[in-house]
Amino acid sequence: DLAAAEGISPREYCDRFIPDFQNAWKLLEIGPYEFFRTASPEHHRTVKAVMTRIYENGDIYKDQYSGWYHTTDNRFVPEDELPEQPENDPKLKHLTEDAYFFRLSKYQDFLLDFHEKNPRAIVPDFRRNEMLNRLKGELRDLCISRTSTSWGIPIPWDTEHVFYVWADALLTYMTGSGFDAEKACEAVKNGQDPMAVQGPGNYWPAQLHVMAKDIPWFHTIIWPAMLLSGGVSLPRQ
Repeated sequence: DLAAAEGISPREYCDRFIPDFQNAWKLLEIGPYEFFRTASPEHHRTVKAVMTRIYENGDIYKDQYSGWYHTTDNRFVPEDELPEQPENDPKLKHLTEDAYFFRLSKYQDFLLDFHEKNPRAIVPDFRRNEMLNRLKGELRDLCISRTSTSWGIPIPWDTEHVFYVWADALLTYMTGSGFDAEKACEAVKNGQDPMAVQGPGNYWPAQLHVMAKDIPWFHTIIWPAMLLSGGVSLPRQ
């Protein structure tokens, strides 16, 4: 909506902010550092390789989604988070569309067991407790595609859909690490070790993800399940 108001594309609107992110790390003297955009060709290859592997594994299926979409947070809002009158919130839009879903519910037992055996996988402890309490409830499958927008990475097996931003954004970590997802997924498909085919510039799996306090669910629940389905090693913490 902000881009449309200025008569430019979403890509052009976002291009403005990239130098600010790149310069921030220079000012903080953090390096060596590589900045990867989800719009980069390298990232597109990573997403298509991993998501195709997950699809071939039977963990992605097509259905219909109907719900309230938050246009600022770029996510569908669960019913227990909605205001009493969502139709009065200008940032909420009700959408009904065909979509692809990731079988997140299939991995509930794995996730509970993983976090039980790896108590330092999520820190600090109060965030870990928050995630585990939520995980012990109903774990719903995740909507991972959109048809109402054309700006995104097209789904290889159905190009009328693009990947939902959070489904592909998590894979940027892998792109930036130097991990060759195409080689890895082909190795998994052939029953080989995906790490054995990596070159000397690979730093995956990550030892540590550092993130904002409002997005741990994506990183500690959805992300590990996607990686397990794709046959790829999980980050340590």
